[in-house]
Amino acid sequence: MHGKTDHRADVGEILSQASCFIKESQYDRAIKELERGLAIEPDNRIFWEGVVVCNLGMKKPEKAIEALNHILRIDPLAGQIWGDKGYLHLLLNEKTEGIQALKESLRINPRNPRDWQLLAGAYVSEDEWELALDCYERSLYLDPNSSTSWYNSAVCYFMLGDYEAALVAVENSISIDPSLEYLASEWIDILRDDMIAPDLVTYSYDEPAS
Repeated sequence: MHGKTDHRADVGEILSQASCFIKESQYDRAIKELERGLAIEPDNRIFWEGVVVCNLGMKKPEKAIEALNHILRIDPLAGQIWGDKGYLHLLLNEKTEGIQALKESLRINPRNPRDWQLLAGAYVSEDEWELALDCYERSLYLDPNSSTSWYNSAVCYFMLGDYEAALVAVENSISIDPSLEYLASEWIDILRDDMIAPDLVTYSYDEPAS
C-alpha cells in the first residue's frame, strides 16, 4: 500500500514539475520530466499529451506526431487526436496521411466542423473540387455561420463551373464577414461579366477607402 502511494506521489510530482516547465517554455526540461513519468506509467495519456505540447513548442511536428501515435495506441477512438494528427501531417505536406487521419477522426465524430474544413482544404490542394465541396457543405451544416467555409465553397463552385451557386455562396460569406468583399471582388466581377446571374449580387465591390 505504501509503495502504491509513493508511486502516485511520484507521478503527481512529475506532472506538476513538467507543467511548470511547459508554462515557462522550458520544453527540453519538461520532456525530461515527462519521459521520467513515462518510465513509470508508459500508457499515461497526460504524459504523452505533454510530450506533444513540448514538441510543438520546439517546432518538431514529426516528434509530436510520434507522441500522438502513442496516444492513439492507448485510445484508438480519440477523435480529437486523429484530427490533430491529420492537421500536422498536412502541415508537413503529407497529404495522404493527413487525409486518412482526418477521415478516421470524422468516422469517430462526424459532427466536427473543423476537421471537415481541414479535409476540404486537403482536397482543394489536390484539385479535388467535388470532394472538397462535399466537405465544406458538411461543415456548413454544422456551422452555418462560418464565413470561411462559405467563401471556400464559392471557390469550389466556381472551379466546377456552377457560377450561380458560387455567387450565392460568396454573398453568404460576405454577409457574415464584410471584409471578404474586397478579397472576392476580382473573381466575382468575372462572373458578373459573364452575365450568369448578375441580379444575385447585391454588394458593392469598390475598393475600400484608405
